[in-house]
Amino acid sequence: MKNIMVNILNKRTIILLSIFLTAVFLRLAGNFIREVYVFNKPFAFYGDELSKNYASHEIWYGKTAEALYAGKGIGAIDINFYTNPAELLNRNDVLLRQIGSTSYYYHNYIAPLYPVFLALFFLLFGVSTWAFFLPQVLIGALTCVLIYILAEELFDTKTAFLSAIAVTFYPDLIFWTYTMRPETIFIFFLTLSFWLIHKGTMEVRFPLLAAGAASYGLVCLTRNSFTPFIPILIFWVLMAWDGSIKKKLLAVLISTIVVSAVLFPWALHNKIVFHRFSPMLSEVSNIQAFKMSINPRYTGPSSKETLITLVRQNPAASARHFAKKFIYFWGAFGSESKPFARIYKTTVWIIIFPLAFWGIFRIGERWSRVFLLYVFILYYSIVHSFSFVDYGLILRYPIQPFISIFFAYGFFNFYERLKLPKN
Repeated sequence: MKNIMVNILNKRTIILLSIFLTAVFLRLAGNFIREVYVFNKPFAFYGDELSKNYASHEIWYGKTAEALYAGKGIGAIDINFYTNPAELLNRNDVLLRQIGSTSYYYHNYIAPLYPVFLALFFLLFGVSTWAFFLPQVLIGALTCVLIYILAEELFDTKTAFLSAIAVTFYPDLIFWTYTMRPETIFIFFLTLSFWLIHKGTMEVRFPLLAAGAASYGLVCLTRNSFTPFIPILIFWVLMAWDGSIKKKLLAVLISTIVVSAVLFPWALHNKIVFHRFSPMLSEVSNIQAFKMSINPRYTGPSSKETLITLVRQNPAASARHFAKKFIYFWGAFGSESKPFARIYKTTVWIIIFPLAFWGIFRIGERWSRVFLLYVFILYYSIVHSFSFVDYGLILRYPIQPFISIFFAYGFFNFYERLKLPKN
């Protein structure tokens, strides 16, 4: 019996190591081929050349990291990066506070953890593409391993293996490791938190629950749109925790205290700098308002207030836009996708999503084990329909690993149905 267990453990270790190494290779080779041979660009930039080649929101993350690296503190930025700094100062969707008489300002536009991550690796390895790319490659590969472990916990070994393969080979999850964006980081923490919280809850182990809550707090410090899910997550712990009502309440108390402790320093920072004790940012529903071109009367840099104003003034138009964005969220590609991207995104969508939907609706008696993933996928779909998603991008990456789990389950479920003898 002991030898059998050793063989099983060895086999599992080999599988996990193979997944990790394959994921690392694909993220290194895939991005190198894409940048050098498809886009005809240099693969790595160093020093000032890196900041000159920031794209889109990379500017906010990179410049905030540079300010921290220069000793200006967390959440600071030199507003001279903006084409017209005066215009930035007049934007009502960004909270800004000047640091002394310099061009550096504290801002509340992006969550703090990813710029800290960037600044740390700039400090360790110098300012270059490699400084953030290599850590993100390793973190992305570890996410593939975590998906295997989570899917194995929820289903079985074969579902776990196919889930990990889907995440390992998923093109967008490969390409995002090259960008200076937080997706790779918060997907890792999100997967880790769900695995720890699920395992801790199912096995009634408070240390695992606390570790999962801490990991989810880091998720919220990386992407702000996850923060409103905290009450839902804690309610799930209350309902799923086995034991007396006292133990259930203790589990809720531990989860609440730990995740609050992780968010507290950032909320305190906002109180000191902006006189707002909150871990939330300021840009979420303002982006929605700008994209809809409805021009609501802004009530200040508050996402909640802006969204409420938007819906009150234009309920029918708001409903149409929200519905359209929900459909786009589940579509294959955005309106700004290039022809080649539309081809590979559509191909992947056709392979993954029909079977994922089949898996979601054919879950049967296992529904209680995957209920947390159900609720999170629905939550994220709605949140992005109401706020972040525009028609040019499909920001579905945080739920894509979980969709891959349902794809794997749906694949084997459908295959087994095909094998059933016909009467």
